[in-house]
Amino acid sequence: MAPWSQRRVLLDTYDRGRWGNELRPIVAWENEYFAFAFDPIVDSSLAGPDASAGPTFEPCVSAAYKFHEAVSVGVEYYTNLGPFSGFLPWQAQEHYVYEVVNLLSVKHFELNAGVGEGLTDASNRLVFKAIFGYAWEDDPPQKRAIPPMALRR
Repeated sequence: MAPWSQRRVLLDTYDRGRWGNELRPIVAWENEYFAFAFDPIVDSSLAGPDASAGPTFEPCVSAAYKFHEAVSVGVEYYTNLGPFSGFLPWQAQEHYVYEVVNLLSVKHFELNAGVGEGLTDASNRLVFKAIFGYAWEDDPPQKRAIPPMALRR
């Protein structure tokens, strides 16, 4: 089996593992003006040539500034450090920084678009991304202010 660095060319073309899974916990915080998130992804190939390498670590972080709850702009950082059994050398890892814009003002609709630049030899030089989404959920119930309980005597 070829080492990760030699297989990089093939990974750009298609995903060699036909079966896999991903653990994607997300830790996030936001307020009226800012949104921050950390996503420590653990990816595993269940079949194919990459299955024997074991799970890989692919952490991501994002930071955005929101304008009047309508649009946000920010940066996102994505990386693939390689398998937990032995992280790849820096130049064999994938590292990307994206400048992104998010549309926030359309109810139930999500739009995230960005341009990413690769930082290492294993990364693609330039990547364009767009995520479109729609949430088919009911509106959350309106929050009602509950008056403080009166003192009872």
